[in-house]
Amino acid sequence: MSWMLLLWTEVALAAGGFSVSDATDQIADEGVRIAVRAVGEAWSGQNISRVYRSGVMTGGGALLIPLHPNLVVDLEATFKRVPGSEVSEETDLGTSVVSKFQLVPVSVVAEGRLPLATGGELFVGLGPSLALFKEEHSPIARTSSDADDAVTLASRTVTSGYKVAGDFRFGARFDTGLAMPSSAPVGRQLQAVEFEIFAGGRWHPGFIPRKAVDGDGNKVRQGLNLSALRGGAGLTFRY
Repeated sequence: MSWMLLLWTEVALAAGGFSVSDATDQIADEGVRIAVRAVGEAWSGQNISRVYRSGVMTGGGALLIPLHPNLVVDLEATFKRVPGSEVSEETDLGTSVVSKFQLVPVSVVAEGRLPLATGGELFVGLGPSLALFKEEHSPIARTSSDADDAVTLASRTVTSGYKVAGDFRFGARFDTGLAMPSSAPVGRQLQAVEFEIFAGGRWHPGFIPRKAVDGDGNKVRQGLNLSALRGGAGLTFRY
């Protein structure tokens, strides 16, 4: 991800006529933010919704690096692991077999921002996202003769992969006034605690096929749709 951040930063700086020294000065003057967020995702993929659920609440964090009074880079990662009930291929009905799905979206978003006179800022951002996933499931789903329509399993299979996506968001941050920096020169201190709220989405083009890897190391085609509507809230701590 380091090369993606470098490329995205260079493009943003060149487009705005900024220099590396300008970004360095902005970081020194403003400091960086560490964010703790709760993020809700409404998944678009029907296959995921059938086995797991249509939406989840995830936790995550971010590092916000200012490059200009009107530009900040938001490096975000979230994590969610959810259980689900597999669907029989014969009856298309749910079974008692449990599978597990893990999703780790990592994004690098360049945010244009508008400072507010009362403190805080409005922002809108766009950037690349890499959605890493892992699923534990049965290799073959076949209906048993039991009354509960359970699925008999010989073993478990782990399928993992990733999806390249785009991340779009807009929102606002407001200074809570909770930070009380010391007047003593003791290095970089907590300068502000902000409340932030945002909405947006993750979208990946379906025409770019990706290969996943099963538990035996074999490459297999996967068609998971990891696009999602996203919204979140949290606190940022500026140092």
